[in-house]
Formats: sequence, C-alpha cells, structure tokens
Amino acid sequence: MSLWLTIVVIGVITFGIRYSFIGLLNNADFPAIIQRGLRFVPAAVLAAIIASDLAISNQQIDLINPKMAAGAIAIIVAWYSRQVIPTLVAGFIVFLLLN
Repeated sequence: MSLWLTIVVIGVITFGIRYSFIGLLNNADFPAIIQRGLRFVPAAVLAAIIASDLAISNQQIDLINPKMAAGAIAIIVAWYSRQVIPTLVAGFIVFLLLN
C-alpha cells in the first residue's frame, strides 16, 4: 500500500510542477528579451544532453572515442546538409566503422 501511495504522491507532485508552468503561465506576457532567450532553451538542453553523452566513455570523460568522432562528423554533415536523415546516417556509419 505504501508503494502505491508513494507513486500517487510523486505523480501529483510532478503534475503540479508541470501544470504550474503550462496552465498557470500559459497566458502570461513576458518581456521581449525573455521571449527571445526562451527560444534557445530547447536547443541548449538537447545540446547539453548530447554533448555529455558523447564525451563520456566507460564512465570516464574521454575526448578521443568513437562517439566523439561520430558526433563531430554528424555536426559537419548537419551544418552543410541541414537535413536529419543524412546527419543520422553519417553519424551511424562513422560510429560503426570505428567500433
């Protein structure tokens, strides 16, 4: 019973936190400078998640590993092609060749 109570309480807390931003601030007018800054938040968060995964190998920071090389090639392909599929394919191929 305590397990289910814990799950329900955590679910309610999570819902409350998310609703506070989505439901309560939905009609809020932010200054233009804040709106411009918030446009970059999703890209910055995604880049931080990907960069930390690329740099860590065998639970240590290792800048010379197959993931880092594949990520570098994927960045170059993405920069020039501006397309998702060629970027993914290039990254996968480099990663598979180096492993």
